[in-house]
Amino acid sequence: MSLQPSLIIWTVICFCLFALVVYRLILKPVLEVMDKREQRVLSARQAAAAAKQKRAEDQKRLAEESRLAAERENALLDERMEARRHEMSLELASLSQEAELRRQKEADGMSERTAEAEREISAAMDGMIAAFTDKLIAGGRG
Repeated sequence: MSLQPSLIIWTVICFCLFALVVYRLILKPVLEVMDKREQRVLSARQAAAAAKQKRAEDQKRLAEESRLAAERENALLDERMEARRHEMSLELASLSQEAELRRQKEADGMSERTAEAEREISAAMDGMIAAFTDKLIAGGRG
């Protein structure tokens, strides 16, 4: 077995043709598929990163909106509480005024009843004195 140059040349030519056929028919489509897959993976990673960033932004915005809503609700509750306090103070003032008027009316009524009672007592005393005096006069004559 000796090396024959023509056999080596034909072997190299066949190998090159085989490599070219394999490259064109198998390797090139496989590489294209792998490139496309790599592009899809990169796109998916970018989309995931964008979605993650959007989610973080949305969470920040939601937290801020929640905080603002809570502040508005607290402010509204404070306003309602202040309005209710004002209503209650007005109602208390009105009730105090009414109580004072009733007390004065009762005091005036007591004064009138006291004066009436004094007049009745005075009239009764005058009647008793007159009756006693009449008895004394009638008893002294008799």
